[in-house]
Amino acid sequence: RRKMAAIRSKLSEKNSGSKKGWKRKHQLMAVAGLSLLSLVYYLFLWSPESQFDFGSLSTEEKAELRRLEPHLMYNLTLNSPYPIGRFCDSGNDCFTVMQRYYGSGDDFKAQRLIMYELNSGMALTIANLVRPEIITPHHLVPMNWRIDTGIVFSYNLIQIAAGFMMEGLSFNRSEPQRVLQIGMGGGSATAFMAKIPLNLEFDVVELEPNVYEAAKKWFEFPVNSKVRVHIMDGIEFVRRAAQQGIVYDSLLLDASSNSPNASIVCPHEVFLQENVMADMSKVVGSTGVFSANMFMPKDQENLQKKVTSLFSLHFKSCSALKIAQNGQRFLICSNRENWNWEQKREQLLSNLIRFDYEMGTKTALFLDRMNPVDQ
Repeated sequence: RRKMAAIRSKLSEKNSGSKKGWKRKHQLMAVAGLSLLSLVYYLFLWSPESQFDFGSLSTEEKAELRRLEPHLMYNLTLNSPYPIGRFCDSGNDCFTVMQRYYGSGDDFKAQRLIMYELNSGMALTIANLVRPEIITPHHLVPMNWRIDTGIVFSYNLIQIAAGFMMEGLSFNRSEPQRVLQIGMGGGSATAFMAKIPLNLEFDVVELEPNVYEAAKKWFEFPVNSKVRVHIMDGIEFVRRAAQQGIVYDSLLLDASSNSPNASIVCPHEVFLQENVMADMSKVVGSTGVFSANMFMPKDQENLQKKVTSLFSLHFKSCSALKIAQNGQRFLICSNRENWNWEQKREQLLSNLIRFDYEMGTKTALFLDRMNPVDQ
């Protein structure tokens, strides 16, 4: 602390001249000085190998860190986003793992993303990071931020909730319930569902081994006996499951195209083949639920109708629910007769209210507002 005080004293002496000129002409020096001060705190107060315990500090140390926090937020947002990793798939399509900081004060947020290098505007996955009690120099190191597995982005949450809304999954069931996820991404959906206090068993199918490694390294993908990962073609996995009579309570399709020229990005067009849709219908059986995000950069309305019509040929009931103001929709199908949003709206909303109660979310309010009765 004496060393730290001495350095701060020297910094103060250097800054005691013309304050206005210093602010205007030496902003970069201020940032450098802050970085030096942050480094001193980092070296003297804790090590990167240990979790920083804010509660163990004295009142004076806490006050000093709180004074420093706004400057650290500024430093973090200054050149955001930051690349923290990179990997390529078997087709030589490459991805950059980014850390993004934005906002200030109570609105400061941090995220980790996997971005397509061929299409910098598209993210393979986005995960929120846990906002600490106070941001300290410890958090200048990107990997000292933890993934917030209790939060998923809107379409992931709708996809998870769909299984409960359509009664493929239930909070009242004690026996094992089976979930199949095709396309891992960063594993946000799996990590969120794995925290639900139910007897859920997961099969997660991912074509690319490096995506799986990225999910474990950067996104805290759960590795335990209830989560089985299969590195293989999702189409082949579903074909084998259909042949063997294996049935899932919820099937989450989240496989997308990497091509910047694809008219249908998600679901990947290979999953629109007749035999593939037929196999997916078989593996959800008579009471399971199929769900898929739909994303089309152009001609969205017509292509969403096309995809919905194709799946309606293989499932007894399908609903395309609006999930964004730009008209983007989410596909949910079942083999139960007349089991869709238009005909069972009140019952499905009631199921969502139960889901929200258990999970602390607001999916019922969101989907009710986005999909009114007269739509």
